[in-house]
Amino acid sequence: MDQLMVRSPWKNIFENPEELTGSSADLMTLYDRCVNEGIVPELYQACGTEDFLYEMNKEVRK
Repeated sequence: MDQLMVRSPWKNIFENPEELTGSSADLMTLYDRCVNEGIVPELYQACGTEDFLYEMNKEVRK
């Protein structure tokens, strides 16, 4: 079986998911930095209702 299929989905997306928070790959951190600089970017968010990330996406949207 392909190693990418065995690893957790987060490991497939981020090399070190445990180091994501506060990093330059953390979308919430990047958004907060923009807000602090007086730039509020418009974000487009799309996620299917059957996606395993659906509930998380609903929380982020708030």
